Amino acid sequence: MILVRLNGGLGNQMFQYAAGRSLSIKQSTRLLLDTRTLTNHKSKRDNSVIRFNISATIASNDEMKYWPTWSRYILRKADSMGFKSHWHFEKEFTYSNINIGRHHSSLIEGYFQSEKYFSDIRGILINEFTPKHGIDETTAASIKKIKDCESVMIHVRRGDYATDIHAKKTHGICTKSYYDNALTHLKKRLNNIKLFIFSDDPEWAKFNIFEDINAEYITGNLTHPEIDMHLMSACKHHIIANSTFSWWGAWLADHDDKQVIYPTPWFDRKTIDTRDLIPQGWHPVSK
Repeated sequence: MILVRLNGGLGNQMFQYAAGRSLSIKQSTRLLLDTRTLTNHKSKRDNSVIRFNISATIASNDEMKYWPTWSRYILRKADSMGFKSHWHFEKEFTYSNINIGRHHSSLIEGYFQSEKYFSDIRGILINEFTPKHGIDETTAASIKKIKDCESVMIHVRRGDYATDIHAKKTHGICTKSYYDNALTHLKKRLNNIKLFIFSDDPEWAKFNIFEDINAEYITGNLTHPEIDMHLMSACKHHIIANSTFSWWGAWLADHDDKQVIYPTPWFDRKTIDTRDLIPQGWHPVSK
């Protein structure tokens, strides 16, 4: 079996799950979720990925007994010194092969933020990353409205990027000029676009970025983020934030001629190498 250690919000968990899912298919084995980081009393995240129709279950205490937390620190140190174990640690942000034994249980830990880990199972992930409990009539009506026009999803991420000093220093926030330039780029290529703005702070977005722009606002669903993700992926084109959440909204979209605009640099912290993060064909605009 393969265990994947979940960490972070929904977008991060989706990367971790997708990497583990691809690996489990290649090795014809079960995939289990290690949720101990999320259930830690210091964590502000919950297990969001289980809101999708995923093909994995949460590992039981009995299944986790061979992976005690105290051994993680020893194995991580050993791994940094070149000693191999069945606990695989991602060493850097760029893509690297997950080299684990085929006949043993293995636990993988990292962010795995590149489609290179799972592009081979894109069809499977599109089917699995759909809301487990279905959608209501209001959401169905929104999806119809989105699909019946030249829809453009715009994501404005605030939250901890704006309020947490460490997050703000690491990620940075997309500026008004980014969204203006991204829209100019799309308008040169598309006709009669309709804008759907997704944000955890729609009032701020409206009065600080899109005050003179006609758009429909979709307020972030804090209790069911998988619904927002599903609505994002229904859009034909995408202007994403430097956020894994809207990265997935764009990646899951199955429109043949989709245009995706992304902010660069992705991180304000210059030491992070993002060369494998962005899929081929997505267009950069300075943030």
